[in-house]
Amino acid sequence: MKVLIVGAGIAGLSMALALERAGCEVDVWERRPVLPEAGGGIVIWPNGERILHYYGLHLTTIGEPLDAVLVHDLAGAALGRSPLDALSQRFNSGVFPVARRELLQLILRGLGDTNIHFCRGFSRYAETGEGIIAYDDQGVSAPADFIVGADGIHSRARDQARMAASPFKLGVTHWVALLDENYTPCRTGMEYLDNGLRLGIMPVRQGQSYVRVSSCASHFRNADHRQEAEAPPQRTIEALFRNAGPAVRSTLVAMLASSAKWQAIEEKDIEAAVSMVNGRVALAGDAAHAMTAGLGQGGNQGIEDAFVLGELCSRMPGRNVAQMLLQYEKQRLGRVQAIQRQSREKSLLLTRNADLMSKWYDDMQRISHSDSLGSLESMLQESPVFTRVVQ
Repeated sequence: MKVLIVGAGIAGLSMALALERAGCEVDVWERRPVLPEAGGGIVIWPNGERILHYYGLHLTTIGEPLDAVLVHDLAGAALGRSPLDALSQRFNSGVFPVARRELLQLILRGLGDTNIHFCRGFSRYAETGEGIIAYDDQGVSAPADFIVGADGIHSRARDQARMAASPFKLGVTHWVALLDENYTPCRTGMEYLDNGLRLGIMPVRQGQSYVRVSSCASHFRNADHRQEAEAPPQRTIEALFRNAGPAVRSTLVAMLASSAKWQAIEEKDIEAAVSMVNGRVALAGDAAHAMTAGLGQGGNQGIEDAFVLGELCSRMPGRNVAQMLLQYEKQRLGRVQAIQRQSREKSLLLTRNADLMSKWYDDMQRISHSDSLGSLESMLQESPVFTRVVQ
């Protein structure tokens, strides 16, 4: 079976890996000249880690699992502890903050005969009686049995397949960076929260940290906050945290003094996915179900997409393609809709509503003294990699 994948991000390369292992002939079109690295770092949770491990990719080669995340307010007072070591024991896995570029390279090394075509953008397609023909942005055609659109939140494949989903801004800006220094205890993440502000620091590996600073629009002095959001990140971040406690400010000053490049990202979302398949075109990753950063599940759900479609291809090699893709949609749609909703609620809670945030603080305290991470554990254990017999 011949498959064309549009996009060489985490979802696209994971899909190439899964379909290649299922015996498919795979080509990937990526409009950019190199692998995308937007975001700096990413956290891979047990659902994503187990799938990558199943395909022989080991995150321990590019990072270390977290034992806990310690949560404080901006004055430095402790609010709670997320016991990720208990989560790791529960799922025989781990929670891995890793550099996005290193994760992409790890997946790339796992590929065999897949052809990745850089500087080749997807334009349109036409279905035939026997398959589908894709056209790139130069008008050159390529036949396939089906197409997987994994080309991000502004997906051309999604638009061409008329699975409309317009991205919208949430009024939250993130600044992210990979810093060549540790700012947390070993295998421990740190979060500092206040109404509308968030600072997260995750150790990626020895001597490196992934940092994310987040602010909702209400913290900008200018009514049109884009002017300040697009200002030099160091200056903007310092101004946002000017009322933080001494310990938080000293950590920020040290991080902002580094030579690392900070990237500003305006957080976007799309309406809950209503479909992931149209004929011989399937969607995966952000093209299908872009998510906020609230649960840290965006990349992990793209990896799950790949696992499910790969399993369907390997177990039903002679199945009608259209029926197989509809089965993929059936297995994925309800799960990603629920996680999209939960992720958006969490993001809004952490950045906008003081009363809800206070309740979340209380929940953090309770969770830190229990053996369960509640809804997070339930969300993970419903992953297809745990509901199927996969070793």
